[in-house]
Amino acid sequence: MGDYDIARDVAAETFLKAFLNFKKYRFEGHSISAWLYKIATNEINLFFRNQKYRPDLFGQLSEEMLSDRELLVVFEKDRMNTERQMEEYEAFMSVQQHLKTMDVKYQEVIALRYFEEKSLLEISAILEKPEGTVKSLLSRGIEQLRKKCE
Repeated sequence: MGDYDIARDVAAETFLKAFLNFKKYRFEGHSISAWLYKIATNEINLFFRNQKYRPDLFGQLSEEMLSDRELLVVFEKDRMNTERQMEEYEAFMSVQQHLKTMDVKYQEVIALRYFEEKSLLEISAILEKPEGTVKSLLSRGIEQLRKKCE
Protein backbone atom coordinates (compact mmCIF):
# COMPACT_ATOMS: atom_id res chain seq x y z
CA MET A 1 0.00 0.00 0.00
CA GLY A 2 2.96 2.29 0.54
CA ASP A 3 1.45 3.96 3.58
CA TYR A 4 1.44 2.45 7.05
CA ASP A 5 -1.87 4.00 8.18
CA ILE A 6 -3.73 2.97 5.04
CA ALA A 7 -2.29 -0.56 5.17
CA ARG A 8 -3.31 -0.84 8.82
CA ASP A 9 -6.82 0.37 8.02
CA VAL A 10 -7.18 -2.02 5.08
CA ALA A 11 -5.97 -4.98 7.16
CA ALA A 12 -8.26 -4.07 10.06
CA GLU A 13 -11.22 -3.57 7.74
CA THR A 14 -10.50 -6.95 6.13
CA PHE A 15 -10.55 -8.81 9.43
CA LEU A 16 -13.53 -6.88 10.71
CA LYS A 17 -15.54 -7.72 7.58
CA ALA A 18 -14.44 -11.36 7.85
CA PHE A 19 -15.49 -11.47 11.50
CA LEU A 20 -18.85 -9.90 10.82
CA ASN A 21 -19.53 -12.18 7.84
CA PHE A 22 -18.04 -15.40 9.15
CA LYS A 23 -21.45 -17.09 9.28
CA LYS A 24 -21.77 -16.55 5.53
CA TYR A 25 -18.46 -18.30 4.78
CA ARG A 26 -18.96 -21.67 3.13
CA PHE A 27 -16.17 -24.15 2.54
CA GLU A 28 -16.20 -24.93 -1.17
CA GLY A 29 -12.79 -26.49 -1.59
CA HIS A 30 -10.91 -23.28 -0.85
CA SER A 31 -9.16 -22.47 2.40
CA ILE A 32 -10.31 -19.71 4.69
CA SER A 33 -7.10 -17.82 3.88
CA ALA A 34 -8.25 -17.60 0.23
CA TRP A 35 -11.48 -16.02 1.48
CA LEU A 36 -9.49 -13.52 3.58
CA TYR A 37 -7.25 -12.69 0.63
CA LYS A 38 -10.35 -12.08 -1.49
CA ILE A 39 -11.72 -9.64 1.09
CA ALA A 40 -8.33 -7.92 1.36
CA THR A 41 -8.04 -7.69 -2.42
CA ASN A 42 -11.49 -6.09 -2.60
CA GLU A 43 -10.48 -3.57 0.08
CA ILE A 44 -7.27 -2.72 -1.78
CA ASN A 45 -9.19 -2.33 -5.04
CA LEU A 46 -11.64 -0.07 -3.26
CA PHE A 47 -8.76 2.07 -2.04
CA PHE A 48 -7.21 2.45 -5.48
CA ARG A 49 -10.60 3.14 -7.05
CA ASN A 50 -11.42 5.90 -4.59
CA GLN A 51 -7.95 7.13 -3.55
CA LYS A 52 -9.76 8.50 -0.51
CA TYR A 53 -10.11 5.26 1.42
CA ARG A 54 -12.28 5.55 4.48
CA PRO A 55 -13.09 2.25 6.17
CA ASP A 56 -16.87 1.90 6.32
CA LEU A 57 -17.11 -0.36 9.32
CA PHE A 58 -14.64 1.58 11.45
CA GLY A 59 -16.80 4.66 10.93
CA GLN A 60 -19.60 2.78 12.60
CA LEU A 61 -17.60 2.01 15.73
CA SER A 62 -18.13 4.27 18.71
CA GLU A 63 -15.95 7.37 18.95
CA GLU A 64 -15.08 6.36 22.52
CA MET A 65 -13.41 3.14 21.38
CA LEU A 66 -11.34 4.84 18.68
CA SER A 67 -10.12 7.62 20.98
CA ASP A 68 -8.91 5.27 23.71
CA ARG A 69 -5.36 6.30 24.67
CA GLU A 70 -4.24 2.71 25.14
CA LEU A 71 -5.33 1.90 21.61
CA LEU A 72 -3.37 4.87 20.28
CA VAL A 73 -0.28 3.73 22.17
CA VAL A 74 -0.60 0.24 20.66
CA PHE A 75 -1.00 1.72 17.17
CA GLU A 76 2.04 3.95 17.65
CA LYS A 77 4.18 1.04 18.86
CA ASP A 78 2.97 -1.03 15.91
CA ARG A 79 3.85 1.83 13.54
CA MET A 80 7.35 2.19 14.96
CA ASN A 81 7.91 -1.57 14.82
CA THR A 82 6.70 -1.75 11.21
CA GLU A 83 8.85 1.20 10.17
CA ARG A 84 11.89 -0.38 11.86
CA GLN A 85 11.20 -3.66 10.06
CA MET A 86 10.92 -1.81 6.73
CA GLU A 87 14.25 -0.09 7.32
CA GLU A 88 15.87 -3.43 8.15
CA TYR A 89 14.32 -5.00 5.07
CA GLU A 90 15.54 -2.16 2.84
CA ALA A 91 19.06 -2.48 4.31
CA PHE A 92 18.93 -6.25 3.76
CA MET A 93 17.86 -5.78 0.14
CA SER A 94 20.67 -3.29 -0.41
CA VAL A 95 23.24 -5.72 1.02
CA GLN A 96 21.79 -8.53 -1.09
CA GLN A 97 22.05 -6.41 -4.28
CA HIS A 98 25.68 -5.56 -3.51
CA LEU A 99 26.40 -9.19 -2.70
CA LYS A 100 25.17 -10.23 -6.17
CA THR A 101 27.87 -8.06 -7.77
CA MET A 102 30.67 -9.81 -5.88
CA ASP A 103 32.81 -12.76 -6.97
CA VAL A 104 30.99 -16.08 -6.50
CA LYS A 105 33.58 -17.38 -4.03
CA TYR A 106 32.67 -14.55 -1.64
CA GLN A 107 28.95 -14.89 -2.28
CA GLU A 108 29.11 -18.56 -1.30
CA VAL A 109 30.85 -18.13 2.04
CA ILE A 110 28.83 -15.06 3.05
CA ALA A 111 25.53 -16.73 2.10
CA LEU A 112 26.41 -19.95 3.92
CA ARG A 113 27.62 -18.13 7.02
CA TYR A 114 24.98 -15.42 7.43
CA PHE A 115 21.91 -16.57 5.49
CA GLU A 116 22.19 -20.31 6.11
CA GLU A 117 23.85 -19.80 9.54
CA LYS A 118 26.45 -22.51 8.95
CA SER A 119 29.57 -22.78 11.08
CA LEU A 120 33.01 -22.32 9.58
CA LEU A 121 33.58 -26.07 9.90
CA GLU A 122 30.34 -26.81 8.02
CA ILE A 123 31.19 -24.30 5.29
CA SER A 124 34.63 -25.87 4.98
CA ALA A 125 33.05 -29.28 4.44
CA ILE A 126 30.42 -27.98 2.00
CA LEU A 127 32.92 -26.10 -0.17
CA GLU A 128 35.66 -28.69 0.33
CA LYS A 129 38.14 -25.98 1.33
CA PRO A 130 40.36 -25.74 4.39
CA GLU A 131 38.82 -23.88 7.33
CA GLY A 132 41.56 -21.24 7.14
CA THR A 133 40.68 -20.54 3.50
CA VAL A 134 37.01 -20.19 4.44
CA LYS A 135 37.92 -17.71 7.20
CA SER A 136 40.05 -15.74 4.76
CA LEU A 137 37.35 -15.68 2.07
CA LEU A 138 34.75 -14.65 4.63
CA SER A 139 36.93 -11.85 5.97
CA ARG A 140 37.77 -10.48 2.51
CA GLY A 141 34.19 -10.84 1.32
CA ILE A 142 32.79 -8.96 4.31
CA GLU A 143 35.34 -6.20 3.82
CA GLN A 144 34.39 -5.86 0.12
CA LEU A 145 30.70 -5.88 0.99
CA ARG A 146 31.23 -3.23 3.67
CA LYS A 147 32.97 -0.96 1.15
CA LYS A 148 30.19 -1.45 -1.41
CA CYS A 149 27.51 -0.60 1.14
CA GLU A 150 29.09 2.69 2.24
